[in-house]
Amino acid sequence: MIFSSCKSLNVFETDSRVAPMMVLTCNIADGIGWGFILYTFIKVFSGDRQAVPKMMYGLTGIFVLYFVLKFI
Repeated sequence: MIFSSCKSLNVFETDSRVAPMMVLTCNIADGIGWGFILYTFIKVFSGDRQAVPKMMYGLTGIFVLYFVLKFI
């Protein structure tokens, strides 16, 4: 019953490629940050800029700044 809604998921869509980032980073905040960054870059470089809201660009910038400051 819990996994019945997972049958309709298409894991090979462009948007679902950013979901594993939370697992790969072993940190929820970092995974969400990388997911925001990758989602924005995938949409922009695939030519679908209109699908990305302006707030997403702002959050992506904040997460890029977060990672730059984290690694300094």
